[in-house]
Amino acid sequence: MASSEFKFIAIEIPENITLKFIQDTKQLISNISSEDAELINEVIKLDISEIEIEDVSEEDLFKIGKESLKIKKAIHNHLEEAINTIFLPRINASKRMGTKINDKGFAYLKIENKLYAISGNQTGYFGSRDCEAYNYLLALNLSGILE
Repeated sequence: MASSEFKFIAIEIPENITLKFIQDTKQLISNISSEDAELINEVIKLDISEIEIEDVSEEDLFKIGKESLKIKKAIHNHLEEAINTIFLPRINASKRMGTKINDKGFAYLKIENKLYAISGNQTGYFGSRDCEAYNYLLALNLSGILE
């Protein structure tokens, strides 16, 4: 008997995205601590096996630990990718016409004069592949950098 689960996420985003908004939001990523990154990763479960840590002080390595530093770097990288994927296609979107330029894993939806980025994730009995856009939206929401 087959079973499946569908999850979705919708997060409110600004209607007018500028390069300054993207730069400012990326700056907020650096405020995410190792502890916060570990909590976010409990939900997102990023693979950190390929993450390389460079320029780490011996004190940080001793106090924080190599695995925590790898998780922090992975979460920071993931959030930067999320910002690029979700927000770059919206730069000056109100001043242009044409086909949508966003990734096919998510959509923008306007509800009651608020703009949302939405995505879903299907988990199937015989196998599934996580939707990267779903994980991007989840990471942005969990990180709190859009508040």
